[in-house]
Amino acid sequence: MTSPHPGSRIDASQRAAAQEQPAVADVAAQDTAHVEAVPVVTEAVRPAPHAVYATRVLPAGGTGQLLPRDELRQVARIIPVDAAIIVATSKDVVQANTPGATIPLPAGGWLPEGEPLTVTHSEPVWAIETTGSAACRVAVFIETAASQ
Repeated sequence: MTSPHPGSRIDASQRAAAQEQPAVADVAAQDTAHVEAVPVVTEAVRPAPHAVYATRVLPAGGTGQLLPRDELRQVARIIPVDAAIIVATSKDVVQANTPGATIPLPAGGWLPEGEPLTVTHSEPVWAIETTGSAACRVAVFIETAASQ
């Protein structure tokens, strides 16, 4: 309890007690002097290797995403079954093509019917069916190894 009168007995005892207490910086130095650094070992959960084999169907003259963005994907193979397709890493690029028309210089990559495309990057892959008259099946094989 603080006395309202400076110099009183309570005020003097509080001053003496305050002088006996070490400064905050001194206490912090004493507390950390006995602390040992302990290494923390963390181990990320790594997915097991897996594979996905699927058949996607592109509607007549339509676009579709064959592969999503995937940082863990090691390799993928794309094989158009029924007709040639045009592939790109952007939906806007494949939609710049006109299905059914003669496409001398397609926007994106021309992938003939039955020819495999091996993908080793992690970007998405989009495709468009080129005939404009019939749907096209596309075989997609994705293999993902456990990350290192």
